[in-house]
Amino acid sequence: MAGCAGQRSIDSAKGWWPASGDHPDRRLREILDAAPREDDSYRVFSAARFIRSTFEGDADFEQATFHISASFSEAAFRGTADFTKAAFKRDTWFRGATFQGSASFVYTTFTDAADFEAAGFKSLASFAGVAFKDTISFTVARFREFAWFQDATFAYETDFTRTTFSGPADLSQATFEEIASFPSCADSPR
Repeated sequence: MAGCAGQRSIDSAKGWWPASGDHPDRRLREILDAAPREDDSYRVFSAARFIRSTFEGDADFEQATFHISASFSEAAFRGTADFTKAAFKRDTWFRGATFQGSASFVYTTFTDAADFEAAGFKSLASFAGVAFKDTISFTVARFREFAWFQDATFAYETDFTRTTFSGPADLSQATFEEIASFPSCADSPR
């Protein structure tokens, strides 16, 4: 691990920025540095609010665990957003978030409700193997490129009403255990 003995720095686990350098996302660094770690993942115990935050570079939340509600509503991810194998234990919001680079939620678990209403994905959006254990809403979300939900599990109500899939959408081997709503021809722009 880089830095002084006992000092935690994000660069040692994820390569975000130098331990000695300054970064505009200082609040993110404070939250993640203060969180106890198990293995090489971060554990976040208090509410995580990134409302209207802008991530200019890549955002790496791989294997992060959020024990309390997390809100990324209206956040802008300019680079890649990596939430691979993250665990969201409480309600989670990505309402109105925009993803300009690829977004990975591969094998991520959402224990409580998740809301991606009006989220915009301009590149690859990968939800392969994701587990939505409560309600999930992608209402009015926009997928401009490939939307990958292969082998995803949707345990409760799933809402893709008025969602736009401009590129291919792969939901092969996905499991829907409750009602699922998808766009109809009437929802398509004319």
